[in-house]
Amino acid sequence: MFLLGALEDGSKHGYELIRLLEDRFAGLYRPSAGSIYPRLGALVAAGLVAHEGRDYALTDAGQAEVDDRREELGALERSIGARRGRQGSHALRAEVRAAAAEVRAQQRRVNRAQRTQPSTRSASLDTLRLELRVFAADVLVATRRVDPDPDVVAAVMQALEDARAAVLRALATDGA
Repeated sequence: MFLLGALEDGSKHGYELIRLLEDRFAGLYRPSAGSIYPRLGALVAAGLVAHEGRDYALTDAGQAEVDDRREELGALERSIGARRGRQGSHALRAEVRAAAAEVRAQQRRVNRAQRTQPSTRSASLDTLRLELRVFAADVLVATRRVDPDPDVVAAVMQALEDARAAVLRALATDGA
């Protein structure tokens, strides 16, 4: 979601996005090229981002996604700001680095699998698996940043259940 938000004010190349995200996280997290480019590729495949030359830009669908999730993006940014205020930057940096390390490790596994199984279907399934793991890591990191509010927990649980059901429906119809 941060990548889409970062592209809202115009097209950028990958390293510009890395620097922009580092700034957004106040230097506490600097994504690697190995974590940014696969995510950008997934966003391009999903039709949310266009890639031309070195630049990435939001598509109309990407802008609609940002618009639809603007409140969520703002809440995440406020949560990061509040987290920085409640604890030292060292603990937050460690938390974000741990999540990023998991994403990089998973990307290495995907890259190895793609070298041994070069089929497009296998590569797309590996990308799907990577995105699911990235999503899970993002959610787990976010849960460490918030105070346990029963209404928020209930809303997140419902959103996860809805997403789970939608993904299972989509996968059940795959190839049908």
